[in-house]
Amino acid sequence: MEHIVAILVLTVAVIYDRKSYRIPNAWILMGFGAGLILAILRDGSKGFFDGLLRAAIPIVALYILFYVRALGAGDIKLLAATATMCSTTKEVWEIILLSFVIGAVIGLIRLLLNGQLFVRISNFVTYILQCVYRRSVEAYGTIAHQDAYLHFSVCILLAYCAITLREVMV
Repeated sequence: MEHIVAILVLTVAVIYDRKSYRIPNAWILMGFGAGLILAILRDGSKGFFDGLLRAAIPIVALYILFYVRALGAGDIKLLAATATMCSTTKEVWEIILLSFVIGAVIGLIRLLLNGQLFVRISNFVTYILQCVYRRSVEAYGTIAHQDAYLHFSVCILLAYCAITLREVMV
């Protein structure tokens, strides 16, 4: 049941993200609440607290990426809501890591197709050198046009589906 709910929550989040470049907080809260209810149904009151702890993982682990503007708050909140629907901490970490791998592959393919790979690598190296020189971390502004935007919610959905499929197949 939690897989169906999670895929529904993630699919609707992708639709919102693709249309408006935002995932409404109301939708994320519904997903978060649904995840906690499912955790309670699965594990009782312990499930509620475990769900909250799992939700904290992406918030704490990915805060620095939000701080430098490399990842949106909506994506982190969506990962937190998804984490409440996971049955283990290991599954949360797998979804986070696989989301980034999928995002990297999609991004690399797009950069290669657009002939922007070396320009973007140069921009990133310049950014790192500036952070070292200034001894501070600044926002990393890389997106010039909306067509260059990577809807990370798609990566989260694909990662969740892949992890779930593997879980079901084993």
